Amino acid sequence: MEKKTYPDRKEALELLKEAGERNPGPWTEHSLTAAHCAEKIAGYAGMDAEKAYILGLLHDIGRRFGKRHLGHVSDGYSYMMSLGYEDCARICLTHSFNGKDLDAYVGNFDTTEEETQLLREKLSEAVFDDYDRLIQLCDSIAGPGYVMDIIDRMTDVKNRYGSYDPAKWDANLALKEAFEKRMGRDLYEAVEKDTFQAVSISQVDLEMDDPSENRPGSTEDLLELRRVSPEYRDEIMAYCAEFPKDRMRVTLEEDRIPGLDHLEAYDDIMDWFRFTEEMAGKISWFLTFRTSDQRLVGCAIFRHDLKYDDDDPEFSSHIGYSVRPSEQRKGYAKEQLRLLLRKAKEAGLPSVRLICRKENTGSKKTILANGGVYVDTIHGEESGMDVERFDIKV
Repeated sequence: MEKKTYPDRKEALELLKEAGERNPGPWTEHSLTAAHCAEKIAGYAGMDAEKAYILGLLHDIGRRFGKRHLGHVSDGYSYMMSLGYEDCARICLTHSFNGKDLDAYVGNFDTTEEETQLLREKLSEAVFDDYDRLIQLCDSIAGPGYVMDIIDRMTDVKNRYGSYDPAKWDANLALKEAFEKRMGRDLYEAVEKDTFQAVSISQVDLEMDDPSENRPGSTEDLLELRRVSPEYRDEIMAYCAEFPKDRMRVTLEEDRIPGLDHLEAYDDIMDWFRFTEEMAGKISWFLTFRTSDQRLVGCAIFRHDLKYDDDDPEFSSHIGYSVRPSEQRKGYAKEQLRLLLRKAKEAGLPSVRLICRKENTGSKKTILANGGVYVDTIHGEESGMDVERFDIKV
């Protein structure tokens, strides 16, 4: 079994919550903000967003032991190593150092001689990777519960401690530029600077992996995909009846429900069923059932080749889906997409293209959580919509 070098999200949140109870303060909201930024940037940069979130969440975990300066770096490193989480331990060490110069630390040197020697030794041995650099950047924009301009954040630190290492200042700005280039977008747009607000760690529900949304249970059999069939006629009709006219979509057809594409073109649903059979091998439609009660909770379409999408060409996607309005915000979208990616892999596709409207943050989170890598943003001349495109390797 592969060794775990960092905890899962739930355990990480538990560790931060317990630490906040031991040493209350704005540092926990700073940690939640850094985690949020890391997850967003990683998703757009083609990195592991889950790993990035957890590392951002625990980079300051050494503060659980009290109000220390350089000491929190030593405490965090030693604490994570004691739990066996080597990646987290390294991040606790490297997040404060763009280089390997311990003397460049911004803050008070309140470590013992033994702690200082340990930090010098481990810092010199550390091999920085993309995640070290990412958390360094996120630490430089994460305020106590909100995202700050990087210059404002560094100036605030400088004012509090009387100095700020010029080399670290320049390195942080270089990191901002490098990750913006890698993401293909503005840093502050990616991390939702103008809208993000962290909740208090005491309000985070530890029964949810993600404090911002509900998620399904842990069993893989919670949802299952079934191909559309006339036997599900009544379920499909009831599903359609739940959708309001003002739902979010990327198609121009007023009555189209994502995942049930082309149904709106037929007066008789039986004619649509015949159409889906004719398109077998080119397009596959699926119904997503919850196994516990056999309720239809989602519908999905998988286009084996983008040329069979009859929308504007630039709006083409391999996969489209929806979740029943009464079943939304339960994590079904993410699980449904995960199951669809399996279908794409079985069909031999190396990757899939997905799209969502720029303002549809929920859909964007679902895509990023399944490994989506941002490609670009396009504007549909006919529709007037701004649409973001993502690729996911399968």
